[in-house]
Amino acid sequence: MLVTALLQKINKGPVDAVTDKALYTLNEDWLLWQVTQFTTLFLKKSFYLNKKDSPNIQTEVLDCDSIGQTKKKILDTFLNKYSYPYRHQIHEIGLELQKDREHQELLDVDGSSVILENGITVLNTIGHYKKREISHTFQLSPPPNPFLDHSVSSPIPSKNKIDRTGAGAVLISSLLTDGATVTVIKKTTRCDSGGAYSDKYCHLNLPAEQALEDLSKTTGKQKFKVKEMCLTKLLSTKVVCHSFVEKLFRTIWSLQNNKAPIAIKHFFDFLDAQAERKKITDLDVTHIWKTNSLPLRFWINILKNPQFIFDIEKTPHLDSCLSVIAQAFMDAFSLTDHQLGKHAPTNKLLYAKDIPQFKEEVKAYYKQIQELPSLSSQEVEEFLIKESKKHENEFQEAVALMEIYKYITKYFDEV
Repeated sequence: MLVTALLQKINKGPVDAVTDKALYTLNEDWLLWQVTQFTTLFLKKSFYLNKKDSPNIQTEVLDCDSIGQTKKKILDTFLNKYSYPYRHQIHEIGLELQKDREHQELLDVDGSSVILENGITVLNTIGHYKKREISHTFQLSPPPNPFLDHSVSSPIPSKNKIDRTGAGAVLISSLLTDGATVTVIKKTTRCDSGGAYSDKYCHLNLPAEQALEDLSKTTGKQKFKVKEMCLTKLLSTKVVCHSFVEKLFRTIWSLQNNKAPIAIKHFFDFLDAQAERKKITDLDVTHIWKTNSLPLRFWINILKNPQFIFDIEKTPHLDSCLSVIAQAFMDAFSLTDHQLGKHAPTNKLLYAKDIPQFKEEVKAYYKQIQELPSLSSQEVEEFLIKESKKHENEFQEAVALMEIYKYITKYFDEV
């Protein structure tokens, strides 16, 4: 839920297709400082699944989205609706504008692309093709009738071949204005849209030289207002996902039915026993031991890498946002009180007011586990046997023994 909320908020605003920087983010380093005016468009799609099932799905896109971003949002909508991907991947489909029996393929880069003075090409957007209308209808139809003539010439030559012969399914979309329609076509060759671009291209984030030139034309107050406005985007993103962050954190450091998991209770009791055996009376020491063993070794890895558990794509931008949340999680277990001033990193300031409350909850969590009755050796043994039976058919003992044998053979003298 947290990752979904983050992605939805990020996609609500412009995202640079080249640098992956966005207007809505949690990380200042990934903030799209050059504010872009944008308009929201709603695309209504009818995916043809079979003769009886053609559900209508609506996709929200922006007029500043690149062609590749638009196609990705269309496919993501299908995935979110049905929990499985559509049969054609992003590089297998392309957008085509149809008007007055002329066909123009919509590409991130074509003959109409803007080229800056330094030779950098600006990626085409939906707005570049002047499609600012709100009402769209998309339908995934079965292969067209081979007896009908579908060969219509395109005014802009394309290196990508388009399938109009019925070899693959065709996604038809109607743009209800000026008599134009947009077709999402299955391609027979790989499409360039939606891929990674080199530094010879830019999207919304202008090159450094162009950005400095534009910034030099503004006054000092205007510069401050632009930066101040962008920083509020960090806070607005935090507000959207904060309830999910709190729920996740408190699920981790709370006890259901006032009962701790047997493995955690047994291990924390072991650490307390070791501190007593070593005559360590400083409670901060055991706090650090427990923090380093469970939250910072296990949970932090899950928070920063949800793809280990869930079938999701972790982009560099999403990784940066999760790093901010993971930092707040680590600060909640820290015993050091950080004094944050006006020059402190923005990423730290986002959760500065929440950290003290989180710290108190963490201390209460450790204390609650410590006050629970100790486990007997029989309870621990029964737990291990039960867990072992859950996974008894998941491992191949012969393979494991062979790997051990290889290790012993290699390091026989040392062993």
